[in-house]
Amino acid sequence: MKRTNILQTSSLLLWLLTGILFGACNQSEEAINEKCGSGVVLIKNQGYYELSIPNGGSIYFTNYSKEEGLVQFTINPDSIVPFESYGTGFFVSDEGLIATNHHVIAPYVSPSEVKQAIREVVRQVQAQLSAEYDQMVAIQKEVQQRQMLKYMFGQDYTEESYTAAWIESQMESYRRLYQAYSSLNIAQAQLKLHNKIDIAYNDSYIKSEADFHSCNLVGSDEEHDLALIQLADGKTPQGRYVFPVSDTDPLEDYSIWEQAMKTIHADKNQRLVMIGYNLGPVLALTNQGIKAQYTSGSISQKDEDRILYSIPALHGSSGSPVINARGQLVAIQYAGLDKTQSFNYGIRSIHLRRLMDKAGE
Repeated sequence: MKRTNILQTSSLLLWLLTGILFGACNQSEEAINEKCGSGVVLIKNQGYYELSIPNGGSIYFTNYSKEEGLVQFTINPDSIVPFESYGTGFFVSDEGLIATNHHVIAPYVSPSEVKQAIREVVRQVQAQLSAEYDQMVAIQKEVQQRQMLKYMFGQDYTEESYTAAWIESQMESYRRLYQAYSSLNIAQAQLKLHNKIDIAYNDSYIKSEADFHSCNLVGSDEEHDLALIQLADGKTPQGRYVFPVSDTDPLEDYSIWEQAMKTIHADKNQRLVMIGYNLGPVLALTNQGIKAQYTSGSISQKDEDRILYSIPALHGSSGSPVINARGQLVAIQYAGLDKTQSFNYGIRSIHLRRLMDKAGE
């Protein structure tokens, strides 16, 4: 009787242990994508920049780089050409909260570099004004000489008088313009981004603007390049996967059973999977709607803020969730190494948790 009880107890414990270990097993990349893919969204950002000069109105532009300078530069609000950029995000709550990179929803432009570019534009305009003013001075001298000669010979110099008066008015306009540009208070100018953030769901069709859904910015962490946006209606659609964001770091936190799996099978963090939109809609568009791509790799380096992994990525993947073999969110893709798409950086998920807690206060 006792032997039977011992055997039954042993069998029960073995069954429980097998079930627990089975539950702790790592998942395949396909299984992770199948489970989590519905919670990944394509982010579209449209907008322009405005530099407001206290005593000089506003200047509008689409982008700035040292190579190109101010892109689509204009002073006319009616001729603004907005930029359009794409990134990736993923649901982190049932209230339509979406995590992504800060630079996805607010591409960084250096205010000091923009101001310097404006100063250079002002310098070039003033140089042009000076050159045209000098030409007017030369013409003025010629007209004055003709006027003097006609006066000396008793001839009618009415035409020269009118011309001289017109030239003087033009020169006065050049002087005023030059002084106006000199007095611009560019140092105190304020740079502002005007933009509109929309998302499209994975496996949905985007044939028009109506297929995108409006979002609002609710929190950001520029230091760690993270941001939280939220659907305007405050609801995550039914059936969309919501990524749990742990209070602890999955890269460091292991349960007893995960430790056991680490020793007898495979580390849950040995292989990582990223789900995102490389090149935005360019690669995502299919006959079955937009499809996020999943790629995998391994960690090669980490510090307290970020990890470096061998997951290939292209522009548009910024803000993608990076998931371990247990299906846990471990990082948010944010940058790559120059001249290669084979190694990329992710911000550790613990920083997203802190941003969410702060935004919820």
